[in-house]
Amino acid sequence: MRTGVAFSISNEAFVSKADPAICGFSNTFEGTESILFAERNSEVLCYVSSDPTKARATAELDRIDNAGDQFGIPRCCQMHFRKNWEKIRKQGGDLFAPLVHSVAADATARINWQCNSAAMYFGGGLCWHFPCSPSCTETIALVNQRVEQLGSIDPDLTASLVEIQRQEFFLSKDGNYKTCVDFSEMSAIHVVPF
Repeated sequence: MRTGVAFSISNEAFVSKADPAICGFSNTFEGTESILFAERNSEVLCYVSSDPTKARATAELDRIDNAGDQFGIPRCCQMHFRKNWEKIRKQGGDLFAPLVHSVAADATARINWQCNSAAMYFGGGLCWHFPCSPSCTETIALVNQRVEQLGSIDPDLTASLVEIQRQEFFLSKDGNYKTCVDFSEMSAIHVVPF
């Protein structure tokens, strides 16, 4: 039995495109360049696995936005991503906002807390992909599994991440995420993870 950790580094360096609408988070890159000529503000991606072949394969598949299986993303969410990503990427890369808008009624959107991928925008969370629906059963099961596994290792961290995951927030008509909002801004959707 082999033990240890293998890693693979992307052969490109990236410049993140921080988006103030999503609290400075970055879903897209402004550009790429060879790691041999990368500027100081560039980032590289590191893929870690117990198997060096899997680490390299994941790096190659992620380069073409096709590493969903390697990351454990449910197939239904992968299909949703493939169907919508190219259009959304050109608009800033927030595939969660259209989902919120699609389920909003009377300026409120209710989503299962496990499907709240916007938690990443607020500094944490446990849903690391864009779910295909606000109640995707496979995403719910995946996040519940993460809660159980991480909770057995670090209960305090897990509690903090679940709290972020369950946090209510507002999504304005122009795509800005906020944890609080001036209630005179009636165009904001109140998002309630339950």
